[in-house]
Amino acid sequence: MDAGCYTIHLLRTLAGAEPQVSSATAKTRSAAVDRLLEAELAFPGGCTGLITASMLSRRVLGAGARVSGTRGTMEVLGPMCLSWCNRLIVRSDIRRAVEHMPRKPSTYASQLRAFTSAILRGEPVLTGPDDAVANMAVIDACYAAAGLPRREPSR
Repeated sequence: MDAGCYTIHLLRTLAGAEPQVSSATAKTRSAAVDRLLEAELAFPGGCTGLITASMLSRRVLGAGARVSGTRGTMEVLGPMCLSWCNRLIVRSDIRRAVEHMPRKPSTYASQLRAFTSAILRGEPVLTGPDDAVANMAVIDACYAAAGLPRREPSR
């Protein structure tokens, strides 16, 4: 429910659609703490996705995505951490290109700026409550497919 929300949102954004969960597995530390979740997702039109969200990684941060198509691949490293190392790699049979994004303020600073702009100036919210609910529905479906209990909000 922590790292997984980012990976699921990224896949939903890249696919431009809502997925069905084909399968999922999880490792837990205790009944209420999941440490690793892997899930296969199927999108309308035949696209598929695989997520791995883990607090068990030996690496400090391993965030990224790979999109494979009939004409090549696109790999993005560090899409959620623009203040760290990040790059976009596009490969095809005829070309390979690497783009480095300029370093930006932390994602939390960007989120706070967007939130205050919405509250103070009425600017549009990039990912509103409907998007959050849709993301949580996929998380709930991943939990169910992995045999984990649904998490109820704490009061």
